[in-house]
Amino acid sequence: MTTVAAGRVHAMGGYLTFGRAERDLYVFDGANWVRLTDIPTSRAAAVAVGLGDVFYLTGGVAGGRVSGLHQRYNALSDTWETMTPMPTPREHLAGAAMGGFIYIIGGRADFSGGSSMAVLEAYDPQLDVWTSLPSMPTPRSGLAAAAWKGRLYVFGGELPDTYDDVEAYDPATQQWSILQPMPTALHGIGAATMGRGIYIVAGGVSVGSFRPTDQTHVFFPPN
Repeated sequence: MTTVAAGRVHAMGGYLTFGRAERDLYVFDGANWVRLTDIPTSRAAAVAVGLGDVFYLTGGVAGGRVSGLHQRYNALSDTWETMTPMPTPREHLAGAAMGGFIYIIGGRADFSGGSSMAVLEAYDPQLDVWTSLPSMPTPRSGLAAAAWKGRLYVFGGELPDTYDDVEAYDPATQQWSILQPMPTALHGIGAATMGRGIYIVAGGVSVGSFRPTDQTHVFFPPN
């Protein structure tokens, strides 16, 4: 899991071998990776979302099971704090920060496979409260999410198929819209907003066997 907090890239957890989640947290100082305080609980297939000087690590596989665990890391003090759990435990999920809230989308409840979810839940960091919102049109896990100009954009994913779907959520109207699909159906992806575009790098083109690609896609959201 990777995200930005206090202007620096942080990378954490993940699988060293399948079923063995790690606790390591590193920050990139511009030249080297520096190890910081470990995650309190081993985590893999979670999502990390930065918000100012902190980031939130949510869901995933924790302690050998799918979890709704929700923890906050302060990049200024190098400290962890456990917050109110996410209502729907899931892994291989996605998330983004928008308008001061954390939006967590999709995922699945069984780390060995199973059915994907369309769940969208929003977290208020000021109140430490979760809210359930309208589900996205296409259930999926292993997806990517990014925010741009007040809308949440969701890309690709898997289970039972590999998806090329692109969908957008508008919190002002609480409605979803279906947009032009990706050129290639992909899962196991991340998304990052830079300038006017949302960038999708690499990923897998098939479920199970993965079949990684070196393609890079950029999506330009409608104005």
